[in-house]
Amino acid sequence: MSSYSTRRVKKRRDLMPIMLLLASLVVLPVLAFAGWKVLNKPPPAQTAQVVVKKRVVEIPSGDLPDPTAFAAGHKARNIVRDDLYPPGDPRYESQHPRGGNLSTGGAYGAGGGDASTAIDKIAANLNTALSIPRKVLVVWLFDATASADSVRRSVISEMPQMYQRLKPPKGDDESSPDTAPILSLVAQYSDKVDFITSEPIAGTAEIDSVLGKITSADGHVENTFAAVESVVDRVIDYRKKKNRYVTIVLVTDEVGDDRSRVDAVIAKLTPVGIPVQVVGPSALFGRAEGAEKMAEGSPPAGEMWVVQGPDSHDPDWVHLEYPSGSGDDLDIESGVGPYQLARLCRETDGEYFAIPRSPLSNMHPIAPEYMSEQAYNDQLQANKAKKALVDAAKLGRAPVQSHMVSTFSETEDVARVRALDSAQKPVAKVMPAIDLLYNTLKTGEGDLAKLSGSTDKRWRAAFELALGRAGAARVRHQGYIEMTAQMKSGRKFQDEKHDTWVLERSNDPMGISALDKLAAKSREYLTDVVKQYPNTPWAAAAQRELDEPISYKWVER
Repeated sequence: MSSYSTRRVKKRRDLMPIMLLLASLVVLPVLAFAGWKVLNKPPPAQTAQVVVKKRVVEIPSGDLPDPTAFAAGHKARNIVRDDLYPPGDPRYESQHPRGGNLSTGGAYGAGGGDASTAIDKIAANLNTALSIPRKVLVVWLFDATASADSVRRSVISEMPQMYQRLKPPKGDDESSPDTAPILSLVAQYSDKVDFITSEPIAGTAEIDSVLGKITSADGHVENTFAAVESVVDRVIDYRKKKNRYVTIVLVTDEVGDDRSRVDAVIAKLTPVGIPVQVVGPSALFGRAEGAEKMAEGSPPAGEMWVVQGPDSHDPDWVHLEYPSGSGDDLDIESGVGPYQLARLCRETDGEYFAIPRSPLSNMHPIAPEYMSEQAYNDQLQANKAKKALVDAAKLGRAPVQSHMVSTFSETEDVARVRALDSAQKPVAKVMPAIDLLYNTLKTGEGDLAKLSGSTDKRWRAAFELALGRAGAARVRHQGYIEMTAQMKSGRKFQDEKHDTWVLERSNDPMGISALDKLAAKSREYLTDVVKQYPNTPWAAAAQRELDEPISYKWVER
């Protein structure tokens, strides 16, 4: 058995060299061929300066997408369009500006110069598209109401020269809307839209005669967002089917009476890539009503006919007079547009050209966070401080009593009490409005600590200022009433030569526990605003409050 096994193993070992030789004969030619392919691979093609890339644009089904369904991600179809400049190329960035609602693309509050500056930038954008080359369609949409006369005339006067500066490719047939490199559509609106040109016109020769047909409309209603929707319906096929670069230039001095439609308009524009450029006013900080509030006539009490703000979604500035009795309204231009128009430009990759009425202030408001109506409402419901601030800003003006009787001569008891009662009455008269403002803000104080995110700076600055000012006003008025009440029972002079008591302003404790605590907390809020938000309207207002003592003390003379 052992000799048989040895012979079998020896036989197997004799076959191994043969098997290795056969494997080598098969594998080596394959490896040699692969190596030859690698060594002889052609060099990569040189990258062209202009790279064609495909951008996929999601377009919701239907001509009028529902913004709620669109946001929820309902079924959509893809339309592919060519962008000849890739992201990163400066020419791409000029063709597809992102997130800039200022003509300068700079910091919040930078402003946008005059109408000629705006038109120069619009012309540059059109020339960029023409140089790609891409045929363009520019829609001019003018606010026809009386308050917009100035900005409307300024833009119209610049347009003929702008068209002369456009540089369409040579050789294109400009006589036909299908082949002309430049098409223009002109419309005006107030409560409804009037198309000066029923269809886009080709070339630039007719533009002068068309502009002469723009007129001023009666009335004070501007349905701005409905007007934008109307022109989109008329030109959307030029974008979707004819692949033109289409842009809307809106010329107005107001945000519009139908600003609640902003989400629907954005949902209609963004899928197809139609940017909106706005030439309009620089919104006044913290105010909805425009500086020229009588430009369209005298509105009834409680109504605003010229709405040019605010720069935030809702006003976040409370209406409380300063200790001196001066008004609380700020005449500070933000350098950006009213919130809904600025957001329309940002969301559609357009620009807002803010035209200031006067040199911009050195103070710079903190930029608001732009978001959808639903997201904004959700934000208010999620944070009591935000909701309290918005609610407080909607309250009527809270006046203060700036001229309080402070000197009381020693007289017999009845006369002294009568004088003190008389001094308290005008102070007590203004207390209900101050208390309402303070109590409204106080409901949100518990959520103030939650305003710690990078996007909450404006909310926190505005809330601390509002509550600090309201608390200080409450101490000044309630403190006066309580300090004068103490004097009704009489008070002994330390110096027999003195015969007069004077109630002086002071930051020392009054000995009234609740008011002393409120005074300290109010100063804490105001001081924090000054330190944390320098060079802003909030810091300036807080310092103005701190310059006036909050409490009182009795001094004999």
